[in-house]
Amino acid sequence: MATGWLLWLAIIVVSASDAPAVPQLEPREVEIIRERFLRVAEKFRELTGNSAFLPTLKDTDLDVLPGGGKRKERIMAYALGGCVMIVDRDTHTMRAVKNAEIGDRMDAAYQATTAEERKQGLPRKQLQHRYYPKKLTPSEAVARARKYLAAFGFPIPAGFELHSVDFGTRSPGQWLVEWWPVIGGYEFDAEDGSLVPEVVVTFDETEGLVSAAWSDMPPIPANMTVKVTREEAMLKASRVAPLVFETPYYKRARFGGFVVASIFECDLRIAPPNYLLDPARAVWIDKCPPKETRLCWVVRLRTKPGTPELEAQALIPPDIVIYIDALTGEAVGANFS
Repeated sequence: MATGWLLWLAIIVVSASDAPAVPQLEPREVEIIRERFLRVAEKFRELTGNSAFLPTLKDTDLDVLPGGGKRKERIMAYALGGCVMIVDRDTHTMRAVKNAEIGDRMDAAYQATTAEERKQGLPRKQLQHRYYPKKLTPSEAVARARKYLAAFGFPIPAGFELHSVDFGTRSPGQWLVEWWPVIGGYEFDAEDGSLVPEVVVTFDETEGLVSAAWSDMPPIPANMTVKVTREEAMLKASRVAPLVFETPYYKRARFGGFVVASIFECDLRIAPPNYLLDPARAVWIDKCPPKETRLCWVVRLRTKPGTPELEAQALIPPDIVIYIDALTGEAVGANFS
C-alpha cells in the first residue's frame, strides 16, 4: 500500500490549481500559518544542519484543501523546493510535514543513477538496495522515527501500535515506519489505505527526515461483542456480494460481466461502515477521519469472468470485500479492487 497521506499529497500538489473555488484565508489565518511554517522550516534546518535551507512562503503557496460531506477543510503551505506543511483549518492542528528539498533531490538522483539499469529490467527493489545500502537495524529505524516525531512535538497516540518497518520497498533508499491503531486487539482494515488513521515517518539514513504525518485515534466501536460466527459471516457475504456489481460506484469504475467465484479471506477487523449496498446511506471515497467504526467480519471474495467472451479479453477480475457487523450480522459496507 502506498501510504495514504503521501499519495494524497502528491495528488493535491498536482491538482490544487484545478480545485473548485474555496473560501479565502483570513489575514489572521495567514499570519498563524506563516508563523507555524517558519517553525517547521527551522526544525528541518536543525535536523539537517543545513543553514542554507530557508524556504520562502509566498501568498500563492497557501491553499485551502476543500472539505465536503464529513471532510474537514485543511490548509496546505507548499514552498516549492522547500518544505510542505498541512494543518486542519478549524484548529490549526498540524497533520503533515515534508522536506521537499531532500525528497525531490533523492528521487532525481535515484532516477538518474539507475536509468540505464532500469532499461535493462533490473528489479526496482534490487536497484534500491544496490544504491542505498542500509546500516540501521529495524529497531534503530523505529527509534530514529520516534525521535523525528518528538522533534515536531507529536508523540504516538495511545492505542497506536507499530505496524510496519520498511526499507526501500516503497521509497527508494528510505526507511518508512508506520503505526496503526489497534482496538481491543483488532487492527483497522486496510482495504482502502487512505482511510486508515496512521502515524508514518519516512527518512533517509544520511540526509534525515523526509516526511511525517499523523492522525488521531479513530472512534472505538460501540460494541465489541462477537455474536456472528465466521461461517455465518461468509454465508451472508456470499449472498450479498453480487449486489456490489449493481451499485453505481462499481459501474462507474469497472467492467460488468464478472461473477463471484470464491471466498479467500475472512478476518475480524475494525472498519468504518460505508453502507455501499444501501443507496440511502452509501458513503463513498470519504477520506476524512471516520465518525463511526464497527467490529466486522471482513470477507474477501474472488471473482471470475461470467462468459467466455469476457474471459477472452484477459481482464483482471476484481476482488470484492464485504463487511459484516460481528454483533448484528448486518452487511454494513462493501468495497472492490
